[in-house]
Amino acid sequence: MKMMLQLAAVLFFTLGLAPAYGVPSFARQTGLTCNVCHRNPPELTAFGRNFKLNGYVLASASSSEKVGNAKDLN
Repeated sequence: MKMMLQLAAVLFFTLGLAPAYGVPSFARQTGLTCNVCHRNPPELTAFGRNFKLNGYVLASASSSEKVGNAKDLN
């Protein structure tokens, strides 16, 4: 019985999860193109890993580090 409950829980969590999709609005908010943080989504570049580790904040980034351009997203 315990094994059946465990199997049911695994199936519920495995089949009940929907995939996550990135949205261009996040890139527009940061002013960066997607390929600045992503090499082959969801794989991150070094900049993307640092961005994630810093809580998705660009406060410490200088303007020269912001290599993307939001105009490309229009």
